[in-house]
Amino acid sequence: GSMLREVLQEQRTDGRALAARLQVSPSLVSQWQTGICAPDPERFHRLCQVLGVDAEQFAPQGLETIRWTGKNALTQWLVEQGLWGKSAHEKTVPPGVFRLPKAQLALFLNRLFATDGWATVLASGQSQVGYTSVSEKLVRQLQHLLLRFGIIAALKSRQIKYQDSRRPAWQLDITDAISLQTFVDEIGIFGKEAAVEGVGAAIAPWPESFAPAATVTALVVDRSAFTKRVPLLMVVAPV
Repeated sequence: GSMLREVLQEQRTDGRALAARLQVSPSLVSQWQTGICAPDPERFHRLCQVLGVDAEQFAPQGLETIRWTGKNALTQWLVEQGLWGKSAHEKTVPPGVFRLPKAQLALFLNRLFATDGWATVLASGQSQVGYTSVSEKLVRQLQHLLLRFGIIAALKSRQIKYQDSRRPAWQLDITDAISLQTFVDEIGIFGKEAAVEGVGAAIAPWPESFAPAATVTALVVDRSAFTKRVPLLMVVAPV
């Protein structure tokens, strides 16, 4: 950590500039400088190349001797999940999340939406729940996880303002009434409970004859229909 700070001072540069050259987050470089953690082998090699420094100068006894300066359970867990040191573009859902039971998955989604998600009622009166990220993979994974609850989310690309430029981002929009109600009832958003309640209150009421709480739509396909050339039957069966 201290050696990296000295090299940056000697070269009259700073952590933010180094982060840009390495294509990592400035906070990660800051953690390297303070000794919270050390770069992985690939980034360590790139760091030495960019700064023109021998690996032995940063790690005389080898990289593994500086990888961990103390026992930090949270840091180690994030590393194991493949999340530590990742930039916003590199963020993904850890594989273990896809195996979670539904209750735990709902909690994960609740907290994930608390970061870059929202719930609102548009000026038109349309209720909307959404999530935005610069990581396309993360957003597509989120779209897949929502389907576990039967929630349909539309995916679209957009441009977002970042400092003095605009960057591509990916957005999920939930506007379907059934999907919104399911999100309100089963997931929610931590810290944004009032907004979620507002969305729930603004959802158009269902006709009494087609209340989702009382019925389930099922598509009944009779194999003989294909040979007899008769229409498929759509029925609404009571729960």
